Amino acid sequence: PDTSEVDDETVFIVTAAPDLSALTKAVVDLDGGLVRPGDLLEYTLEVSNAGDADAVDVVVSDPIDPNLSVETIGQGGRDEAGTLVWDATAVPGFARLGPGQAATLTFTARVAAPLDNNTLIANQAVAVAIDLDPPAPSDDPGTAALDDATVVYVISAADLSATTKIALDADGQPVTHARPGDSVTYQIEVQNRGDALARDVVIVDPIDPSLQVDAASDGGQIGGGEVRWDSGAVPALAAVAPGDRISLSIAVTLARPLDNELEILNQAQLTGFNYAVSRKRMNRLVHGQ
Repeated sequence: PDTSEVDDETVFIVTAAPDLSALTKAVVDLDGGLVRPGDLLEYTLEVSNAGDADAVDVVVSDPIDPNLSVETIGQGGRDEAGTLVWDATAVPGFARLGPGQAATLTFTARVAAPLDNNTLIANQAVAVAIDLDPPAPSDDPGTAALDDATVVYVISAADLSATTKIALDADGQPVTHARPGDSVTYQIEVQNRGDALARDVVIVDPIDPSLQVDAASDGGQIGGGEVRWDSGAVPALAAVAPGDRISLSIAVTLARPLDNELEILNQAQLTGFNYAVSRKRMNRLVHGQ
C-alpha cells in the first residue's frame, strides 16, 4: 500500500556493515618493571568484528615508532618500510571476518639505547576493510580515552659515578706519598655507565692551595683556584654516551716547604643534564722537608 504499483511485492532494504572499532593494542615489558632503554616490549592487537556484516579483505597496519626495533612478527605479518602489515595472505580469516569473529596479532620490539629520560614511545594501528568507513584506529585498553595510541614512557638516567681520579708521578705510577717540589699529574677519567646520554657535562676541580697548577689538558680553564672543562673545550662533554670514556689531566707541582704528613685533598665535581651530581676525591700525604 505504500507504493503506486498494483499487486507489487512488499520490499524493505537491509542495512548492515562491518565494525572493527573494538580494535585494541596492549603492551607488556617482557623485562619487567619500568620501561628502560634496551628492554623488549611485546605488543598484542585484538581485532574483532562487532558489526552485523562480514568485514571483507581486512588489513591491519601498524607504523612503528623510530625508537623501537622490531624483533619478531607473529601470525605471518610483514614489515613494509617500518610499518607492520597483516592481511588475508598472512591471516586467512581476514579474507572474510564474520560478525563476532576475532583474531589476535602480536609482535615484539626492542627499545633503543640510549634514550633520554621520559622519552615517549607511541604506537597506533589501523584496520581497514571493504565497506568499512572510516578506518578503525586501535585503542589502548589501559586508558579511559577512546581510540588513543598505545604509549610507554622510557625511564633512564646517565650515571657518572664510575668516574675516577688518580694521582701519577713523572713515570706514570700511582702516587701515595710525595715530597715538596715534586711534580704530580692528576688523571680524571669520565665514565658513563647509565642508559642515557649525560648532556652538557661540566667538570670543576678545585685545587688545593698547596699545589701550583702547571697545565690542564684539553683546553681546561685555569683560574680562581680551580680547573674547569665544559663542552666548549671538550666537545665530547656535550653528550657522553653510555660506555664512553673521556680522559683529562692536570699537571701540578707541590709547594715548598710543606709540613710533614700534610694531607692534600682534591675533589672534582661533575654537573650537567640528566644525571645527579657526582664527586670524585683523592687523598694524598706529603712528607715535608
